[in-house]
Amino acid sequence: MTDTTRPEAAAVSAAIARAHAYVRGQQDRDGSWPGATIAGPDATAEAVIGLAFAGVLAAEEGRRAARAMLRQQLADGSFPPYQDGPGTLDQTCIVYAALLRAGEDPQADACARAWRWIEARGGFAAAEMYTQVLLVAGGVLEAAALTAMPVAWVLIPGVERVLGSRFTPAFTQIFMMLPALIRGLQRQRRPAAAGSLAACEDARVCDYIARHQNPTGNLFGAINTTVLAILTYAALGVTDDRLGRAIADLKQWRRDQGDELEYITFDSRVWNTALLVTALRQGGVAAEDPAIDRAVEYMVTRQSFWPLPRDWQNPTPFTPRTGGWPFEDRNPLGADCDSTSEVLQALAHLQPLPSRIQGSVDAGLRWLYGMQSADGGWPAFSRGHRGKSAGPLPITALDPPTGLMAMMKMMIEPPVQLGDPSTEDLTGRVLQALGVLGGRARDRRIAPAIRFLKNQVDGNGAWWGRWECNYLASSAEVVSGLAAVGADLTQRPFADAIAWMLARQNADGGWGETEDSYANLGLAGTGASSQYVTGIVVTALIAAGHGRSPAIARAIARLLEIQQRDGSWEGGPYQFVVQWPWPFYRLEMTPTIYPLRALTAYRNAQRG
Repeated sequence: MTDTTRPEAAAVSAAIARAHAYVRGQQDRDGSWPGATIAGPDATAEAVIGLAFAGVLAAEEGRRAARAMLRQQLADGSFPPYQDGPGTLDQTCIVYAALLRAGEDPQADACARAWRWIEARGGFAAAEMYTQVLLVAGGVLEAAALTAMPVAWVLIPGVERVLGSRFTPAFTQIFMMLPALIRGLQRQRRPAAAGSLAACEDARVCDYIARHQNPTGNLFGAINTTVLAILTYAALGVTDDRLGRAIADLKQWRRDQGDELEYITFDSRVWNTALLVTALRQGGVAAEDPAIDRAVEYMVTRQSFWPLPRDWQNPTPFTPRTGGWPFEDRNPLGADCDSTSEVLQALAHLQPLPSRIQGSVDAGLRWLYGMQSADGGWPAFSRGHRGKSAGPLPITALDPPTGLMAMMKMMIEPPVQLGDPSTEDLTGRVLQALGVLGGRARDRRIAPAIRFLKNQVDGNGAWWGRWECNYLASSAEVVSGLAAVGADLTQRPFADAIAWMLARQNADGGWGETEDSYANLGLAGTGASSQYVTGIVVTALIAAGHGRSPAIARAIARLLEIQQRDGSWEGGPYQFVVQWPWPFYRLEMTPTIYPLRALTAYRNAQRG
């Protein structure tokens, strides 16, 4: 391909202008960009079960939620954990219970087909423990079917810190709440006798929940953990403001869709806003532009100055406990390194920084540096956890231990996948932020991160995706990060990873990767082209110096061809994963953000 076959500069600029217009139209009045999670029916099902168990599910709300869930039922009667995915036993069991709680007739066709599908696969007894707990709360399984777990260990002084030094916040919450919840369900929600050991244990668990609830009432900024808190409170007899605030916050995850009512797992407003400020600034939008000004105000006001829970952050005595940003809008107690790095990168594009913004950046950097692991990489939420080997985590579905000895053994030496090790894609994004802020490869904080990334290359020559789906997206994030800090990309294994990405381009000019590459590593880097993967790979390859290659020109031509008339790009496949085999999800703005960044990077490279 010669230069004459490259996309014309005018066409690229016109596409960028259309995307800018679309993005501006999507911005909310508070300056943020919407970030609803697009997944399967799980969030709606769990919300229905939680609200019904607490006695606050209105009949009409239940009917509308049922319609939303039934829309995702597959032809064989099952339900998928994520849109377009295959049906699974656990997801079908949870939705079945939610449908009955919502008032659906178990003899009607939809419920009957779901039940036959469940029965053919072993019934409720074959489901995981957590699913069975939801089935009991949903009223379709007897509490006696649950396996009791020891609870007394919650009274051990310092047990939260022990958990926090080994488990992610999500698993810490499960271990703290699930045993007491099971006992409360088996006690048929009757309070423990006053002054008894069980009453002390219940009070300890409820105190744990209350101390970790966000100011608005949710737990960890996610619907699943908030539902778990609601179930635990209700099962243990709590009826006061602690439960009321959790219920009120849960209802903020509602999305009215005509005659349907859905709940989202979490939102990504902080994340989206940071990404779009970066995209707009790279595209030449002035820092003084009203859209940028409102977005910056939104981000600055979402910086967390609430001290993070020690058992979630696992700080040293010298680690700052404030200054980070959360992924979500209402989650100041759940700041994470990933979102913090994206906000810092966005704010860095405002340079020279006003003094107020500089103070925000300085506080964010102190927090982020305090979270760096000994291996040089960055975790998501908790510092100091055991590191992982190169390549994928050995992620499998794990039921919590049921005996005291098994519980203590897991607490002392848990599987690495239950912890929060440094990961490749996240560390790559941190380096992108540090590079924009002036960090270079030899800096004392950055050099260890580069060594970490060298050690994390998988046997296929690429980087596995812990948070982004999967090798292509993760490798692109790493390459962009290395380029941002001026690392030598001609060195192995970096040059080999870039060659690996280039070799995975599809015939139509795009890149794509199936989510099945998590279960089958042989599928790494393969899949139908998507605008998200294409955009993120193109951006990385341009950063690595390949902006004038024929491969990039073909990819840009494809992105121009599939842009919608309103300036956006359509949804495409899954972009992120909670924790495989847990569900994949999409974010509603992501399919437009990454193609826009790719086109902008291409235009800037051609001008340079």
